[in-house]
Amino acid sequence: MTAKQIDTADLIAAHEAHLRQLYLSRAQLGIATPPHIHTEIARIETELDRLRPSPAPLDIMTVYRLLAADIMRLDAQIGSLRRLVENDLLARATGRAPRPSPRGRSTGGERGGG
Repeated sequence: MTAKQIDTADLIAAHEAHLRQLYLSRAQLGIATPPHIHTEIARIETELDRLRPSPAPLDIMTVYRLLAADIMRLDAQIGSLRRLVENDLLARATGRAPRPSPRGRSTGGERGGG
């Protein structure tokens, strides 16, 4: 880290500590919080936004890959849940005990214990 980065990190830490104290005061005083506390909170939050480095923007392909991975994961989870519900509905309709799920989890409400 350069001296400037260290100074900035120290300044951010000091602002965050001050902000925590202001948040605490605001919480304790509630509706009776003096206006200067609200103003100081807003000023420090603005200053912290300026001092903190902004994250690098994601390129569109990275966003697409992340979304596609999430969609595939959710689709797999939905499929597993659908099978569990169908199994439970079939068991209820036929009066049979539900079959255990492929992962060894019970589809019923019973819990194992010893």
